[in-house]
Amino acid sequence: MTTKVSVGLVAAICLLALAVPLLHLQDPTVGSLGQRLLPPGTPGHPLGTDGQGRDLLSRLLWGLRPSLLSGLLPVGVAALAGGTLGLVAGLTTHWLHDVVMRTLDVFYAFPAVLLAIAIAAALGSGLSNAVIALSIILVPPVARIAETEAARLRGADFMLAARASGAGWPAIVVRQVLPNVAPGIVVYCSSLIGLSIIYAAGLSFLGLGIAPPSAELGLMVNDLRQFIFNDPVLLLEPAALILVVAVVFNVAGDSLRGLLDHRMEVS
Repeated sequence: MTTKVSVGLVAAICLLALAVPLLHLQDPTVGSLGQRLLPPGTPGHPLGTDGQGRDLLSRLLWGLRPSLLSGLLPVGVAALAGGTLGLVAGLTTHWLHDVVMRTLDVFYAFPAVLLAIAIAAALGSGLSNAVIALSIILVPPVARIAETEAARLRGADFMLAARASGAGWPAIVVRQVLPNVAPGIVVYCSSLIGLSIIYAAGLSFLGLGIAPPSAELGLMVNDLRQFIFNDPVLLLEPAALILVVAVVFNVAGDSLRGLLDHRMEVS
């Protein structure tokens, strides 16, 4: 039940983000100084307005789109790049394994958050640069998972039988390795989405993500923090949405992990 509920919530959040252009909301980048800092419940502005008089409901929903994109894209890139590197390292025993793994170890020498900030600062602000920065810091842990799983399979009987039958490495990887390694990578990556969303919001909060006046949840928190003593509820709205989205994706990832572990125990 938990798995169905969490996956349903994830689907609902994604569908809501996709449907935002169809909702006929107010322009999230246009406001009126005469309507600045209106409290929640104001007619025409159910969630209030920000310091420039822009409708917060519109900005929250439009801001959900780049926040989800910056959470999903880096994880997808990390799954492909990290999975490939991990398979290469896990299925080889010569110098290539050491080169790949020792190169990835360099990234572990730096805290992930600080490394993302440094990369984003070097590349400049913008959604694409934030995605690149987050992708880079997420590749090493995914590669480590893939390498561990691939190394475990390297000496398995079915792998030896496949090689003895004359199958080439491409066929072995596609038919024997991927079906056994992919579920673990997918489940692990699903647990990284919430973390990636929080990291992306943090980069935008620091001015290293999407640039104003575009709407983005982390950027909204930065814009509204100066009004925390005027009306703290306005600041809590984007912060709460970031928290809810991250928790929903984390719960979905944990549910998928539990479901996979249960199936492995049954089998």
